[in-house]
Amino acid sequence: MKQHFPDHRLAALAALAALAALTALAAQVRRLTSTAVFGVLVGFAACVAALLHTIPVSAQGTIPSLPAAPDWLEPRGLSIVDMVGFVPEEQLRDAILVYETGTGLVQYVAGSRVGNIVTIDVRMTPRYGPGFTKVGCLAQPAAFDQWPTVVPAGTMQLFAGGRDITASIGTVHYTPAGLVGPQNNANGYLRYPRTATQHYANQSPINLPANLSCEVLFPGQPTDITARFTFNAAPLITITSMGNQEFAAHSYIGPGGSGRLGSLVQQMTRRFGTRHDAFTLNIPAEADYLFVKYGPTAFDPYTTDYDFGLAGSGTYRFELTNGGLAVDMVSSMGIPTMGNWRDSDQMGGSAFLSYSALKGRIKTPEYFLPPGVPFHQCMTSGGCPGDVLQTVYDTTCPVQVYYYKVQRLADVQYLRVPLQMVGKGWGGAAAQFAATDAPFATGASGAAIDATATEPEQTLPGKTFLPLIGKTLPPAPPPPPDDQTGCPCGWFDAQGRMLDFIPPK
Repeated sequence: MKQHFPDHRLAALAALAALAALTALAAQVRRLTSTAVFGVLVGFAACVAALLHTIPVSAQGTIPSLPAAPDWLEPRGLSIVDMVGFVPEEQLRDAILVYETGTGLVQYVAGSRVGNIVTIDVRMTPRYGPGFTKVGCLAQPAAFDQWPTVVPAGTMQLFAGGRDITASIGTVHYTPAGLVGPQNNANGYLRYPRTATQHYANQSPINLPANLSCEVLFPGQPTDITARFTFNAAPLITITSMGNQEFAAHSYIGPGGSGRLGSLVQQMTRRFGTRHDAFTLNIPAEADYLFVKYGPTAFDPYTTDYDFGLAGSGTYRFELTNGGLAVDMVSSMGIPTMGNWRDSDQMGGSAFLSYSALKGRIKTPEYFLPPGVPFHQCMTSGGCPGDVLQTVYDTTCPVQVYYYKVQRLADVQYLRVPLQMVGKGWGGAAAQFAATDAPFATGASGAAIDATATEPEQTLPGKTFLPLIGKTLPPAPPPPPDDQTGCPCGWFDAQGRMLDFIPPK
């Protein structure tokens, strides 16, 4: 898609190009001329560089400086984009990154970080309509009381059976990223509706804005769908693995929306009674985040006739010290180990959900049909043989919990914001939050990411070494302290990614 730049952005790009050209010329001249001549050129380069400080940050194609903090924001999980390159691949492989009844599943296949270039390959279980297909992106939407995730701007390529079908993408509906609050309460299917749209025509890859979830539409009903996402995203945190646990979970038998599997639930309840496994979390002392990984169920009970028989995900929750259960989680994301908010179904008409420390136990996924057990028609129509019901009852599936220590970086700007989660009685207006029309909402500099770009020879995570221009930089300040006043709080970047967590006193 053609990008249009305002005059000040054109000037900035021209200045940057001139500086790059001059730097290359200086390097050549340095080899051929005297030190004095080289010094003159370096001095001129320094002048050009100084002029860049008068150009707005947005014109330089970078994320703007942090705005004033809103009164509060809802918590957001740690995104896969911030985990790739720090977390072992085997811990991420096959994780359900996104689940939504309207767009299906997105599961992790592989990823890499080379300098600031992050590449993530996924496989998708889509959702179909009459003559069209819908898939999600990499950000988990906030349905009902679920946590969302936020991903930065990047590019997307879509494949069917290994064939590039990106050019068939026509429309993407998305929720713009930013320091924005919900528009709907916990009764609303999406607390952050997809209010923005991008149109595409015969493009591969396509540029995706920074978002809190999106819906990608294209014609036909292909199968074996995979995708590649690429980001130019400097590290904002470091992540250290601290250990893991694995549990063998049984199917769930109990109350709740059973969708098309209502008959199976009735048959299982009559035969076996209710059941919901819970396991003790042995959280390492220094771990402040965890990541829950589990497989999909073979049959999603909440789909339409077009999607009958496709895989889906289910809810897992944590027990809280206040005696309740935490809000629904339906995908894998980084979650603070220090606490969560109580499920909206247990909070009546409260405007806000109550925060509580974790009790140290996890309730396993509420799957009526556990992973590994195929769907039988009797599960929707009734009359399942005893051996089928016994298989559903006996089969276990692995649930892995990985623990991490997340640390902020000294040279990254963060915004400390108190956290609240809206309940079913919240009636606030989204206008109290800042809307995001900033450059990062449509893709940093507006240019497509070059996934083949190479980093300079001297690189470290989050740092790029440029030619010396005769100015000694002061040492980076330490990360901001964790002031617990008025918390729980989150540390956010300007795009609304929550990168760390502060528990209350």
